Amino acid sequence: AIKDKYIDVSVSDNQMEAYLSLKVPEGIEEISVNDVLYKLLEVGVEKGIDEQMITRLIKARQPVHKAVAARGKSRSDGRDAEIKMSIDTDETPKPLIMDDGSVDFKNINLIKIVDKDQLLAVKLPATPGEAGYTVTGRTLEPRPGQDCTLPRGKNTYSSEDGLQLYSSLIGNVYLSDGMMHVENIYVVKGNVDFSTGNISYPGDVVINGDVKADFSVHTEGNIIVRGTVEAAEIVSTGGNIEVKKGIIGTQKEKK
Repeated sequence: AIKDKYIDVSVSDNQMEAYLSLKVPEGIEEISVNDVLYKLLEVGVEKGIDEQMITRLIKARQPVHKAVAARGKSRSDGRDAEIKMSIDTDETPKPLIMDDGSVDFKNINLIKIVDKDQLLAVKLPATPGEAGYTVTGRTLEPRPGQDCTLPRGKNTYSSEDGLQLYSSLIGNVYLSDGMMHVENIYVVKGNVDFSTGNISYPGDVVINGDVKADFSVHTEGNIIVRGTVEAAEIVSTGGNIEVKKGIIGTQKEKK
């Protein structure tokens, strides 16, 4: 067509943009929007065409050099599934700060106690993502998000939709191998000392080591100490107290 010499269209290498160059027609000839659209289609451009901008450029009757006349849409990859903990499972000791500003290193809040049917974790599902396209009409498929499963360990259960994790009993919650577990028995692997702080727990407590002087163990259940008890306070309001290797020094033992 005679108007072709006034219209030039090119496409970027990645086919995400099409460029329009215009020369001002001589004499009474005029370029229409359809003339430009035809030229775009001729080079395979069929999506993301900005007709409003093309109209403005033609009406301005000014030379145009490589204006973006069509723009593709980038794909949007899906979001991976994510687990949000509803319980603080951080086992870093956090000494108790008293009202007067002093720090009590014997109360470090290591035990995370949960109720029966308490929410432990929530899963945010993966999303499929959103497809994109090039100006030439090629679909850009998104990468769907990767799925993951709830960290369902001992004495926990999930909701029917698999998006919530709950405790099936009253006990202490902890992470092990990436799974959340709940136990009604609290096990101290070593000694009750500054590494554990004082123990206060509603169920049974098993201490594999010793109870060091000036520390306390308060429970509503049974207490088993596999080592010795020094000058410490051992209190069980509803169970038995058993000390395997004997008692050293003066201590308080209550039931």
